[in-house]
Amino acid sequence: MLSPPDSPVSSTKTLTSESDVVQVIVGGKHTLFQRFLVQQKPIALRSQFFHRAVNGHPRQSGQTIRLPFDNPLIFQNYLRLLHKGRLPKDLVPLCMLYVLCERIQDVEGKDAIMAVLVQKMRESVDKLGDWRLFYPPDDVVITIIYEGTPDTSPARRLLADTFIRFELADRLKLGQFVLPDEFRDDVTKKNLCLGVRYLRSRRRDLAVQDYMERDMLAQQRASTTKER
Repeated sequence: MLSPPDSPVSSTKTLTSESDVVQVIVGGKHTLFQRFLVQQKPIALRSQFFHRAVNGHPRQSGQTIRLPFDNPLIFQNYLRLLHKGRLPKDLVPLCMLYVLCERIQDVEGKDAIMAVLVQKMRESVDKLGDWRLFYPPDDVVITIIYEGTPDTSPARRLLADTFIRFELADRLKLGQFVLPDEFRDDVTKKNLCLGVRYLRSRRRDLAVQDYMERDMLAQQRASTTKER
């Protein structure tokens, strides 16, 4: 797995020209591998992982970066997001793409996906017309997010908030979902902390801005600056 960065992206090194490409070999451990030729500049500007990989070696064309544990199809979806702003329509590949963005540290990509995830949660309620008939994210979606993100992830918070705000926490007791223990703990803790009046007033309120990681990071930096 890719390890998180030790520090924010440094801008001290100039990126190579946009015409330069890097070869990315994706898969090999759990799937067949696939080779991609990717322009260095766009991906290095978005992804902290690729920024370090591209700038940590002598300038040369044909550089190779390996992602042996990732899925080539999901990386292909990432390139569509990077170059065309296009996202998968289905929830499972969308969440898998979010996890990939987490692994390569692309905050802008995560926020773009998060906006769609929140909208999907809200639309499903509007289409049904009755929040009591709302069908929550299944165990596959929840497991993908919880196995591929840190405990501070906005995606984890969205899933827990969905269960809480639509009064679905009791379903966890029925054993009908095979869910990560961390998710059960998150829902249980939130359910104990929030009152019924709050739950009812916030039942339909899933605001995109509450889950934007860029805004969270900006607030953290501002808080750190004040403390100094």
